[in-house]
Amino acid sequence: MANLNRGELRTEILARLAERVGFFIASELNQWIQDAIDTISLQLEPLVVTIKTNLVADQGEYALPADLISVKQVYLLTNSTDWVNVAETTYERLFEINPDWEGATATRTPTHWYWRQDTLGLYPEPSTAVTAGLRILYTYRPAAMTGDSSTSGLPDWFDRALVMHVLYRCRLKDRDEPRAGAALSEFTKLVAEGGTRINKQRKQHAPRLQPNMQTYRGYYARTRSGPRLTTTGT
Repeated sequence: MANLNRGELRTEILARLAERVGFFIASELNQWIQDAIDTISLQLEPLVVTIKTNLVADQGEYALPADLISVKQVYLLTNSTDWVNVAETTYERLFEINPDWEGATATRTPTHWYWRQDTLGLYPEPSTAVTAGLRILYTYRPAAMTGDSSTSGLPDWFDRALVMHVLYRCRLKDRDEPRAGAALSEFTKLVAEGGTRINKQRKQHAPRLQPNMQTYRGYYARTRSGPRLTTTGT
């Protein structure tokens, strides 16, 4: 199933309202659709991508993409072929360990990364430049719709949730709080269902080793029928 584009989403929304463009104008419907996309993206983080950037000698911080939601993993290129997973820390934690941690001068390879505002920091600062030597895996917001032929950028099963979120906003504008509450409840349900589908995709489905406890349990549950030890007084 393909995504509905913005024009088709508006048509579906107005059909649900039994309205034509007038009280609910196209520009506000477009904005509410975009708001719904942002809400789902921030809540579930369904979109994941990686980027590579140059590692610069004696530079500890690097600008992050404007569409970023959350940094998940950071890798450094070593030996021209091998990627090493860098450990996560926080800007505050580095000061707790050493208040004078910034600006080290010895030969060094970053071992930790931190996320501060719109920058990614490495500790210690790299002493050697590496072309495309920093790789960042992160979740992101889809690009804003630019026309009625644009789609949300989310998986197609979220289209129904987008419609329900805009219906909620429309009902609020119409001061119909009972119907607004019903639309919000349905939106929340659809987002939760979408989150379940995303989590299923991220689970590891490889076989797992599970200890066989049958013998252990059976040993203590079985009836004792063997010989008994007896003692005699002297």
